[in-house]
Amino acid sequence: MRKTSLAVAAVTLLAACATPRTIAARRAALLDRARVCAREGHYNASARAYEQALAIQPRDADALQELGAVYAQLDAAQEAADRYAKALELAPDDYVLHVRLAELLAGLGALERARREFDAAKKLDSRQADAYVREGYADLRAGDYGRAKDDFSMAVAVDTGNASGYVHLGNFYYWSRKDYPRADKLYQKAVALLQADAHAPQEKLFWAMGAMASVRQAQGRLEDAEAILRSILAKETRIDDRVSTLNGLARLEIDRKHARQAEGLLKQAAAECEADAGCSAAAQVHLWAGTRLALAEFYAARGRKAQARAEADREWLAYDESSGAIPNLIENVRIMMRTGAVYRRILDDAAAERVYRRVLSLRDSIGPASSLIEADADLADICARSGRKEEAARLLRDASGLARSRGEASEAADLARRSESMGGLQGERE
Repeated sequence: MRKTSLAVAAVTLLAACATPRTIAARRAALLDRARVCAREGHYNASARAYEQALAIQPRDADALQELGAVYAQLDAAQEAADRYAKALELAPDDYVLHVRLAELLAGLGALERARREFDAAKKLDSRQADAYVREGYADLRAGDYGRAKDDFSMAVAVDTGNASGYVHLGNFYYWSRKDYPRADKLYQKAVALLQADAHAPQEKLFWAMGAMASVRQAQGRLEDAEAILRSILAKETRIDDRVSTLNGLARLEIDRKHARQAEGLLKQAAAECEADAGCSAAAQVHLWAGTRLALAEFYAARGRKAQARAEADREWLAYDESSGAIPNLIENVRIMMRTGAVYRRILDDAAAERVYRRVLSLRDSIGPASSLIEADADLADICARSGRKEEAARLLRDASGLARSRGEASEAADLARRSESMGGLQGERE
């Protein structure tokens, strides 16, 4: 922030010595530079240019909103929220701004403020599903499944012709309730709506079809799942969709215990994305955090430790260097927990600890999520094995408290007993 302050001071000084025309030209050039840098992924440079432009003209709702988006890409949630809030002072009827600010506030743990922003968006346009969907995921992260279900149900109710609402409600039943038949019906409805719409984006159809294939696989209907995935591959698909679909087919072969076929599909997915110049940055991240991670899991399950470690290391390095490319916090945490599990399976405690500590660093953003309980408990096991019993006891107490806050009394009691066995409660009494 020191560099930004100096830059703003310099612009202020220049503005005092310039004519209105040169000031306007300077501001326009700064905004052009900020937008170009943002498009090219140079977010720090973009933020500096936006700050300089806003030092010249602070009351610019568009620039504030764009700067907020840049800070969000930099994972500077509080900075992003501050800019969105300032933009809303100038444009209080902006639906998108209310939703974006609400998401950031929820991630920062300010759930009640977030709800007020979601409600403001709904009052502006009660027929748009987006606010309900995003509030639903915020409630899921907070562990409020009843409220999340109501949010996703409302997303469908306010726009019954919007296929996305059915996919999100299906995701709720799939991920949070393991109610596969109900999720399947909702995915089918989404696919039918998209197939009937000649103008529907192809990638949205493939997204819904992929979700339907996953739930069929979860039900053991492997032939149905394969038919869906191969129908996607038979179409002229983007490289992003091909990578995802090949990944799905590989998981099917793993379920069938067809080791060689699964390995071949995973390697094909990796090779196709690496060879395709049109492979997007997001696809590259999903490739490494999806395909490479799946390949690491595949090798680890078969005791091929050296290959599992090599793939996990490559995946983690690429994922770590691409921080922010997967904006969904739940997906980020899921990837990290899978990576940690691979390292634990091949008995690389040092690498697993590094991953679990990254997950726990997001404690304030995730809320009382089950992944935090798992990360606390897994890290406690690692600490105990290396003789750090006091830290292990503290981690287990943290996990117990989270489980209790989620209403999981049995798990909370079990974790508390494990903590006590390491002297955790004795440490508290002292």
